[in-house]
Amino acid sequence: MSLQNIRNRLHLWNECLPAIRPHYAVKCNNLPPVLAELQKGGCGFDCASVQEIEAVRKIGSSDIIYANPCKSRRELAQAKVQTVTFDSLPELMKIYEVVKDPKPILRIFVDDKGASRIPLNKKFGFHIRDVGQLKYREPPFRIHGIAFHVGSDCTSARAYKSAFDTVREFIESFWNNSGFTPELLDIGGGFSGNPANDAFFRNELAPLIREEVRTLPFQTVISEPGRFFAENCCTLEVPVIGRKVLPDGTRSITIDESVYGVFSGVLFDGFNLNFKCITRKPYSEMLQHTIFGRTCDSADVIAKDVWLPKEIDDSDILKVSNIGAYSWVSQSNFNGFEAPTVTVLQT
Repeated sequence: MSLQNIRNRLHLWNECLPAIRPHYAVKCNNLPPVLAELQKGGCGFDCASVQEIEAVRKIGSSDIIYANPCKSRRELAQAKVQTVTFDSLPELMKIYEVVKDPKPILRIFVDDKGASRIPLNKKFGFHIRDVGQLKYREPPFRIHGIAFHVGSDCTSARAYKSAFDTVREFIESFWNNSGFTPELLDIGGGFSGNPANDAFFRNELAPLIREEVRTLPFQTVISEPGRFFAENCCTLEVPVIGRKVLPDGTRSITIDESVYGVFSGVLFDGFNLNFKCITRKPYSEMLQHTIFGRTCDSADVIAKDVWLPKEIDDSDILKVSNIGAYSWVSQSNFNGFEAPTVTVLQT
């Protein structure tokens, strides 16, 4: 793990969006050195559970938005966080019943325009057509702001423009409603963590966001980037533990990891990773291989059609870059396998 890579991402964010304070999405990578480095760099935190809230408090931070739109009464009571998101009337009523002096933030439905690698609007978001549920009540519900999320790993300025347009629709609808105050706008996450997309972020997306935010009435604007900070801070080096040719003639290797471990993102996050054998000469003859994980599950397939040296064998090492997001955090100990050792580098 490279802490310098996190610092570099913080510099890029502050250079491009200095007025929007990031609240790091703990769900993306919850390793304590990651959280501590981001806090040192000025981040708050987006938490989805009491466990995440406790992890953030353990590093000395109380700057938390409880951004899971649906929470149990037990966790709401245990969390003791005032700024909480909701995306339904029953959730808002639950918040007021359980939380002392809450500051509810309305998570709205936005159209990602098909530009997000992992859409979120199938599950989350309060639709503008239902806004009457929140308006016509005496005494009125106190709503302290608006939140949206365009979907994960989004590289389309059009999706963000559409989301800001929807924010304006809600503001206009709430205009004469005494229960709504534009204290906080949360523009969510979705920002790519791949350095290949940095030019898009710097030259296209950030200028759009700056201009949109400038024309809105909110007192404070925050965001919830996760992979933007975490993706390229981690590199995995993993040994090959076996090789064979399958009955259909496919060459395969098995590595000392799995989709139940650090490669959990293959199942949950659509991983598209680059594998490099660092123990063979780069001019070795290359053939396509399937890469299996180490568990006894035949579905433990990490990647197919990967070009690797023909002679790759037991104890060769594969290097996998940009594996910091949604990897370690969602692994399990299925089949009794332990998590890999993490080495923290300052550089």
